Amino acid sequence: MTTEDQSARPTEATEIIQSAFVTSLPKWNPEAVGDLPQFCFAGRSNVGKSTLLNSLAGRKGLARTSNTPGRTQALNVFEVVLRRGTERRSAYFVDLPGYGYAKAPKSMREAWGTMMAGYFRGNRRLVTAIVLFDIRHEPTQLDLGLIDMMAEHQVALIPVATKADKISKNQRAKHLRAMAARTQMPPDIFRPFSSVTREGRGELLADLFDLCQAG
Repeated sequence: MTTEDQSARPTEATEIIQSAFVTSLPKWNPEAVGDLPQFCFAGRSNVGKSTLLNSLAGRKGLARTSNTPGRTQALNVFEVVLRRGTERRSAYFVDLPGYGYAKAPKSMREAWGTMMAGYFRGNRRLVTAIVLFDIRHEPTQLDLGLIDMMAEHQVALIPVATKADKISKNQRAKHLRAMAARTQMPPDIFRPFSSVTREGRGELLADLFDLCQAG
């Protein structure tokens, strides 16, 4: 399930003006957080999830980045305040554990899947999942499994193609078509994103602000 295209863009920029770590959970417990709308962030290990979260928040140290893939092994919850003009909206960003790290034990990989399913199941405050794909590579079978899991639990998603600065714009259309064919989603639904050039940042923040109303 995908979110509808946001055709009308706001004239005022959307920014995150406050962000803070709330808690880290080995499994989802709704009583550990408040009743704000939630956006979760999911993707393979080393896809740039922590970097994207820090870029959205405008802070280098909100989500920890590491050269060691698979470091995030819990549900990390952050509270953010988004502002557009004079209006403010609060939400939780939930950083899901990375998956697909080859060196992780099989039992740990299975535990990650169980953790994510437990988070999705019956989560009435989850508005949308932001699913990250490295634009340089075709989605793997694990990526497709995550998409299927979200569809099973009726979770809307926004697919984001990270590391967009790593390939030329001439190559981009080819890569997006390959990703679309693999996931059976239209190419124009993927959002190219770069923490280096900040491409896609403003559009994604604007969508999250708008979607807060759905929480």
